[in-house]
Amino acid sequence: MDSAFRYIKKQFKRFIKTEFKESWLAWNEDLGFDLPEEDGKELWTTEHNYKDADNSTTLPGDIRRLRTYSGTFMQGMINLEWYLKNIKMNYDPNYRNNFYTISAFHNWGGGGYAEMLSPANSREKIFYGLNVWPYNLPSSDPDYRNYYLRRIPYFVYELAHIITKLDLEYMKTNFTVDLKSSNVQPTVFIDANRENLYIFFTNVNPDFQNLILNTTGLLGFYPGADKIQVFPATIHYISAEQPYSTIGKSSLFEMNKCYNLTDNLHPMGIDSIHTTSNVSECSPAVSGNRCLSALPYSFGYFKVPFAPHYPEARLLEDANFLETKIKIYPNPTSEVVNITYEGHVDPLIIKIYGSNSKLCLQSTISANEVVDISNLPSGNYIIEISNQSNEILGTKPFVKI
Repeated sequence: MDSAFRYIKKQFKRFIKTEFKESWLAWNEDLGFDLPEEDGKELWTTEHNYKDADNSTTLPGDIRRLRTYSGTFMQGMINLEWYLKNIKMNYDPNYRNNFYTISAFHNWGGGGYAEMLSPANSREKIFYGLNVWPYNLPSSDPDYRNYYLRRIPYFVYELAHIITKLDLEYMKTNFTVDLKSSNVQPTVFIDANRENLYIFFTNVNPDFQNLILNTTGLLGFYPGADKIQVFPATIHYISAEQPYSTIGKSSLFEMNKCYNLTDNLHPMGIDSIHTTSNVSECSPAVSGNRCLSALPYSFGYFKVPFAPHYPEARLLEDANFLETKIKIYPNPTSEVVNITYEGHVDPLIIKIYGSNSKLCLQSTISANEVVDISNLPSGNYIIEISNQSNEILGTKPFVKI
């Protein structure tokens, strides 16, 4: 088992790095994704299948071997990296921007091992406490009901859906990965407010994978900032004990006659998505917040909050320059802040940062509108005022009492 899954780790990485691209090159010859919109085609994915569902004993050897990995941690890895790679194709300089749309997933429910949902077997019903009426009735009984369990693809797309839910923007980045490693480079997104990085990873190794952040490139979003402050990250992930760990029933347990559904029940290795705080496994020389440590045999994403840091001189300069433009009152205040900006009629984006430069509150207001700060703890704050184009108009200090 170990040798088979060590082999597939390398093969999956090779597929993502080379063969995936080769298939796109072949499609491009017929569909012209590299041509202008009036000459080339768009591509819409309406089915997304993992070809393993046929139970025939006469299947070609490659498909029978593929079934070995369905329902396992490794299937989740390839599903997630495949999905991320498809998104990144829209940014490939060899093709037209946004030529590709993912519109549906076909394998939502069914009886195989690769669907998002499929009926629980008797072992799974025992594990989840579901071996009760009406799920434990004979299938011929009219009152019998299936109980559908979430499978590996479900958890993959539950993790990945944050990309479209929050309309995250893909960021081209580089990570240094050992050539001998079976891991694929992480994929990075940023939210619309430029406050959080979402770093997707797949760690198919038995050791921690440490990612060290260099956020210098983010300074371009914040003119006048001298550094980017990184705050503690959270990890949303699936983890497994082995690359062949499963979420329940699997063709592996049909091949391995040691297991049955009565007296020698198959193991249940994966059951949910976890959310925890990042704990650095890097050396003490690396700042804890800049070290992201992915657990052995895990995949998911890090959510990394960050904020620009402005030198004190810049804040004082802004405050003096804007004294006649921006009015904040009362100051100090306990409940609300009135903000006026002379000569500006468009909505203003207000961000309030604490003394540690962490974003505490954000709001979009019209000129002369009140901002409720009653829920903020007492202390010193900086208000950053931007227009709808995210151009920073200035900053202003105030005190919450």
